[in-house]
Amino acid sequence: MVIGSLALAFILQSATGNAVDYFPLDPGDRWVYTRDKDGAMDEVTYTVEKPDKVGKVLASPLLMEESGRSTTLYYVAEPDTVWLLGVDRDNPYSRPHAVLKVGGTWNGDYMDRDPVNVDNSAKSLGKKNVLGQTREVLEVTTKLTFGNTKEKLVILQHAEYAKGLGLIRFEMEQKLDRNKQHMLLTLKSFDSGTKEK
Repeated sequence: MVIGSLALAFILQSATGNAVDYFPLDPGDRWVYTRDKDGAMDEVTYTVEKPDKVGKVLASPLLMEESGRSTTLYYVAEPDTVWLLGVDRDNPYSRPHAVLKVGGTWNGDYMDRDPVNVDNSAKSLGKKNVLGQTREVLEVTTKLTFGNTKEKLVILQHAEYAKGLGLIRFEMEQKLDRNKQHMLLTLKSFDSGTKEK
C-alpha cells in the first residue's frame, strides 16, 4: 500500500479532518481488496499489526499478503501527514516518505535505490457510498519518475481514501517507453480492530 501525485491544473477542495482520519492504523484493522493486474484477478489483504520500533520511532506495521507472499510496511501517522518509514524494520529508508496529506501538493527526491522524483497532490472528492456507508473521500495523486536518462520509468497512481476507513481504491499505470502496465485495487471488505468504525 505504498501511495502520492501528479500536479495537474485543478482546484483543490478542502477535506475535513486529519491525515490519520483517512489512513487509520489501529491494530487488528484488516482490508481485503480485489486486484486486477492487466486482466489477471486475485486478492490482496492488509492487516495492521501491533506497534513496533523502527530505530527509535514507534511505527505501525501493515502486513500485506498477496499470492502466497507477504511484505510488512512501516508507517507513522501524524495529524497532518502519514509517513512510510520503509519495508525493512532494520533498514528503513534514509528519509521517510510522505504518502498522505489532507490537501495541497508535496514532493521529494528519494535516493534509496535509484534516483526517483515523487510529486503528490491531494483533494477532496466529497462524499461517497463506501461499503454501505456515506463517507468523505480524499484522493491522492502521485507521479513517480525513476532514473535520469531519456528512458524513464514513470508510475502514475490515484488513491482514494475514505474517512475512518482508509484506502478504498488504488489505480496505478506504469510506463517505460512504449510498454505499459495497469493495476487496480478495489476494497472488497473491511474488519475493524476496534469495532467502532
